[in-house]
Amino acid sequence: MSTKKIDALIVTYNSEKYIGSLLRQLVKTGTIKEIYMLDNGSHDSTVEKAMTVKSKKINVILGKKNIGFGNAMNVLFHKSKSEYKLLLNPDTKLRKNSLKKLLKCAMVNKADIAGGPMVSMLGSQQISHTRIPNTMTVLFEFTNLKKLFPNNPWSKSFQYHDVQKDNTVREVGTISGGYMLISDNVIKKLGGFDKHYFMYLEDIDLCNQAHKHGYKVLFCPHTQIIHIGGASSSNKHKIHYKAWDRARIYYVRKNFTTPISIILEAAIRIDIAITKHKRDE
Repeated sequence: MSTKKIDALIVTYNSEKYIGSLLRQLVKTGTIKEIYMLDNGSHDSTVEKAMTVKSKKINVILGKKNIGFGNAMNVLFHKSKSEYKLLLNPDTKLRKNSLKKLLKCAMVNKADIAGGPMVSMLGSQQISHTRIPNTMTVLFEFTNLKKLFPNNPWSKSFQYHDVQKDNTVREVGTISGGYMLISDNVIKKLGGFDKHYFMYLEDIDLCNQAHKHGYKVLFCPHTQIIHIGGASSSNKHKIHYKAWDRARIYYVRKNFTTPISIILEAAIRIDIAITKHKRDE
């Protein structure tokens, strides 16, 4: 089963430090059929670094401007013809047989979306899967309340800290878009990522919509990769604050009914105002 090949999809933006090594790894991976990379108008040598990796597998698309993660991925979804697509952050490193194991896990368990653990260079666990946000997790995870109450039960539940970490394959709420295997059927049914997200929460929203359509979202703990982190976060902070502000407001408007959405949006707007005031001080 695991011999079936998949396409790797990567969105880059000022990712010159890592893209070359990732592409070289992917080229050598027999599981990968084609590699599609869309550059969101990088100002560094990302494209040049990618071009140094010579392989017929690699297809580089040059974007004129930064259209965001989800919209760029939607372009790649259209380009890719494989039954399965592997979404990868440019600042990731593969572990031996991780992709082969992920594909096998997804196929054996008939998953429509699947992913595995992402760890830092030092081995610390990163957030790679969560539950679907409910009212209380939005209040704590979409604002700075979690910093005031770090041991609150809703954040722990959201990040599955209430579940013992072992090698059990299990259904989950969401999978990170930084390491996500998704079937072409799901993409066609859902229309890809919601274009209203520039950055942040588009993967959580996609998984939420997938659940509503009865698709299976799976976490495969034995398919770990390394996520260095910060490949694009060194860009202007104003872009990221604005994207985060818009993403969380849009998410609650889309996924919660009134009056809950009104209450959650008010809480988020208060958090935005407080955060902006502190940044301006």
